[in-house]
Amino acid sequence: MKTRYNKPKFVILGKHAGTSLPEAAVLSSSDVILSRDTIKIPLVKTLRKIHTIWNLNSKIELPLHCIWYKSLLDESAINPDEKVYLLVNEFYPLAYSRNYLNHLKMKFKNSRFIFWFVNSIAETKCMLDDKWTALKDFYDAGITFNKSDAAKLGLLHCDYWPCVFPELEFEPENQSDVCFIGTAKDRLKKILAVYEKLKDAGLKCDFRISGVPENQQKYADEIKYLKRWIPYREILQCEKNTKCILEILPFGQNYSSLRVNESLWYHKKLLTTNIEAPSEWFYNPEIVHVFSDAGDIDTNFISRTLSPEDEHRIYDNMNIGDWNIFADFIIKNVP
Repeated sequence: MKTRYNKPKFVILGKHAGTSLPEAAVLSSSDVILSRDTIKIPLVKTLRKIHTIWNLNSKIELPLHCIWYKSLLDESAINPDEKVYLLVNEFYPLAYSRNYLNHLKMKFKNSRFIFWFVNSIAETKCMLDDKWTALKDFYDAGITFNKSDAAKLGLLHCDYWPCVFPELEFEPENQSDVCFIGTAKDRLKKILAVYEKLKDAGLKCDFRISGVPENQQKYADEIKYLKRWIPYREILQCEKNTKCILEILPFGQNYSSLRVNESLWYHKKLLTTNIEAPSEWFYNPEIVHVFSDAGDIDTNFISRTLSPEDEHRIYDNMNIGDWNIFADFIIKNVP
């Protein structure tokens, strides 16, 4: 999987929320160009955010977006005569600017434009659905990791995330058996039911939940209810310190969230409500346990320890975070 070979260039506009994307691998690769943000002044960043905000520009696109072009991408690094895949992440400031997309299409006529969905439609309250409907004519394809979104909007579905994460030191003083970090959304009742199940089994839980009113903060002396979101590196450190990462998907969704990639990268077990997990590439019942209700959870799954030999057998051939796998999928599906 690691063998290098000739392929079209990729330009990645924007990053995954919270992750580094495959930067560690990509930065040393000659076939990938990353977008940049040369603006260092917070006030100017804020002005750009307001100027390019989706809610306003979806109704009437503001003029002079061109003043931000050079701050976001070094266009001189792209050969206009080459075939280039431009992956436009949904968090990219000008992903929804018709003027900017036209500018890129005129300049790089042999390129393929792909909108990169990072969130599920249900979690964004259909905001992404509206964006795609308004802009899909500017793109050759859209790609998502959510199978139901792909079917609904006619997108490419890829269940492989090309993410890498920082190497962290294990902190034994902060170790836990199960870790959950997330916003309550519509899942607070299920989160608390799972917490009770795990606690009754004698497992040490590190639960951190945001978006919960004080009058609903049950077990407040044991669960950390967050007033504001914590830095992503702190989330990863909590996961590094645990045996098992809990993934409870909101709104009845079934897809692989970022928790999957984090659990694979740090060799942690995954406890998930994604009932479609058994059909995905990473599934192994030794490291992934699927449940619908708290009563379905086999707590012995969490307690069982894998030997070093078992870890090597399970993880060594997974090619976790390999950029080439994702790139080959795009090349194959967007010729």
